[in-house]
Amino acid sequence: MNPAGTSNLGLEDRLLIRQMSDFISNVRSAAAGTLLSALIVVPLLARAEQAVFWAFWVPVLLLLDGLRVIQTFEFDETSSDPAYIQRNARYATGLALGCGAHWGIAFVVLWQNARSPGEFLILCVLAAGIMSSSLLQYRHLKPAAVALMLACMLAGTGTALLYPPTLAVPIVLLVWLHGIIVLLGVSDHARFYRERLIEEIELERSEQTVRLLLHEYEASASDWLFETNPAGRFLEISERFAQAAGRSADELRKTGLLDLFARGAERRELAEMIGAQQAFRNHVLPVAGKGRKTWWSVSAKPLNDGSMRGVMSDVSVEVMAEQRLSRMARNDTLTGLANRLRFNENLAQSVARPGAARTLMFIDLDKFKIVNDTLGHDTGDDLLIAAARRMTGECGRGDLPVRLGGDEFAILCAPKSTPGEARDLADRLIRRLADPFRLAGKVIRVSASIGIAHVDDGPLEPEELMRQADLALYSAKQKGRGLWQEYNAEMQARERKRRGLELDLRQALAEDQFSLAFQPQIDFATGEPTGMEALLRWNHPEHGLVMPDEFIGLAEESGLLVAIGEWVANEAIRTAARWERPLTIALNLSPVQIRSEGFVEVLTRAIATSGIAPGRVELEITETALLHDTDENVRTLHRLRALGVRIALDDFGTGYSSLNYLRSFPFDTIKIDRCFVMDLLDRPDCQAIIRATVNLAQELDMETVAEGIETADQFEWLGGIGCTAGQGYYISRPIACGEQVEGVARRETTLQLDRFARSAGSSVRPGQFGMKTVGAAMGYRA
Repeated sequence: MNPAGTSNLGLEDRLLIRQMSDFISNVRSAAAGTLLSALIVVPLLARAEQAVFWAFWVPVLLLLDGLRVIQTFEFDETSSDPAYIQRNARYATGLALGCGAHWGIAFVVLWQNARSPGEFLILCVLAAGIMSSSLLQYRHLKPAAVALMLACMLAGTGTALLYPPTLAVPIVLLVWLHGIIVLLGVSDHARFYRERLIEEIELERSEQTVRLLLHEYEASASDWLFETNPAGRFLEISERFAQAAGRSADELRKTGLLDLFARGAERRELAEMIGAQQAFRNHVLPVAGKGRKTWWSVSAKPLNDGSMRGVMSDVSVEVMAEQRLSRMARNDTLTGLANRLRFNENLAQSVARPGAARTLMFIDLDKFKIVNDTLGHDTGDDLLIAAARRMTGECGRGDLPVRLGGDEFAILCAPKSTPGEARDLADRLIRRLADPFRLAGKVIRVSASIGIAHVDDGPLEPEELMRQADLALYSAKQKGRGLWQEYNAEMQARERKRRGLELDLRQALAEDQFSLAFQPQIDFATGEPTGMEALLRWNHPEHGLVMPDEFIGLAEESGLLVAIGEWVANEAIRTAARWERPLTIALNLSPVQIRSEGFVEVLTRAIATSGIAPGRVELEITETALLHDTDENVRTLHRLRALGVRIALDDFGTGYSSLNYLRSFPFDTIKIDRCFVMDLLDRPDCQAIIRATVNLAQELDMETVAEGIETADQFEWLGGIGCTAGQGYYISRPIACGEQVEGVARRETTLQLDRFARSAGSSVRPGQFGMKTVGAAMGYRA
């Protein structure tokens, strides 16, 4: 162990003080040995005539040994003064030389007094004992060992001179030969001893550095070190460790490492690693007995004897942050409901649970997009939060309400729930979500469509259960929204057909399976056709005629709607350009088309190629098409208007912001939706809306076209309030592209007017609406 206080010494001085420490540790026993040797040998071999010599020699020996012993008490092993250390080394060497010389003189005297072989034998044993014991004593301090050996060699030489040359010479040679051998051995030992000391000093220096660093680490870092014995009990316990554990150091020494932590999987895993003598890093465990939930991270490495050293740290903040992130990763940040990630995890676990009934609901808020786009995203977010709160309030224990994204929600029902309980929940949800929402000073009404899928037994993939719930939701929307539907085999068949149509749709364009039909629009004032609305038809090779409402949604989903829309625009404009009369051709413009970057160029090319006057082309756009990216869509309309085409607002009055669109863009025509025309004779509110629309259009210098006219009374009433034009089955059904459009339109209109005139009698005259007579109408050239 490195004496304290020597860390500032140089290497040589540190080596010297270590040599002195080892040397001094043997001095007292060696001094006692020499004194006992003197007490045995001197009385036995000393002669009376030499009493004066021995009277002087014995006190000197006592003095020398006394000085040596005194040095052992006075020497300060902790001194950092190099001069003090070197002075004591020289002093010890001098005492060694003095002791060696003193005994050498005594040996020469005693050798002269020896008379018998027994006395010579005693002297030989004495000489060998003193030399060997002294060398063992002085081996750690080379100068002292060399001084002692030289003194012994000189004594041996002096003794040899007492004999004749024939004996003296061999004795001297042997003394110096073995003396030199001993000195070489002393040198080798000193070298090895020095190297070992250097290694120890370097190791101690490293340990001191490590201790210093560890001390500073303990004082400043948030971690603390620990050490256990092979039984798992704590050994070294710092103050910070005790404070963190909330126990005293004595209590911790009686505590095992495992006892610090709460029972659970983490503790069992730690016990297994300790039992297997396995190193581990950053193993996080909850601490037992703390007032608040606390987690520690433990890293440790086992030692050869089964003990363990390591480091601990309080990671409660990090663990709680990770838990918050985990909750955020699995919960919707807006509504607080489970999100898609958590839903997928729970659904996979649910369908994998054998013998448990599994029910899944998909929920969509009807008309949410209208609210979100017309009232703003903040109001839309508030609506989602309020709807999620209502859903959660209706869910039972074990149900998992989920927000999948946007206005799409799901409920994974409790494993033990029955189909009847799921239906009751769906009824409650529909009623609850239909109640008005009061948000930001506004009353908002929406509804919910719900699809339900069950699986009672047998294996089922999560994707399949989701697909079934999605099909049921689609069916609910198709049947009018605001209701729920359960999945059944018919939905599967319809979906299969729908997907088959989607595949066929990809070939329809290439195989020229599309065609156009045209529905005439007539002027109420003149009775003459003013234009035709182009209607798309799909002549399917197996299913026959497929109407747009069956495949337009598929075309949009599959990304084919833009290409189909380009075909319609090219074909309709090309056909209209061949008509003899300059009738207007009306094209329905979908939301996808208006957002398409190339549609303006497609329309420009079609007009230029056909040679039709741009004013004969009218584009009908619904409010739905304007809802998303309103500013960008209005800019697109201005680009289209720059071509010279007409723009009509279709299905006017069915949305939230019709008047706002009339303000933001100067439409040429307003089309009154058929839902108002259909009930106008029975409902005064429909009459009021139509009358207000016509008056508004007249004030804005816009034309009005009423859609869905099916009776003569509807026709008469609309003409009477000043509606510009109308279309519907009463006027003419859609006409196939191959027919003579103008002639058929004329004949259909004439027949309808004739029937109307006959049914009205003398009180109603066709001419009172400004319509031409049948004969005049027949004068049109087909």
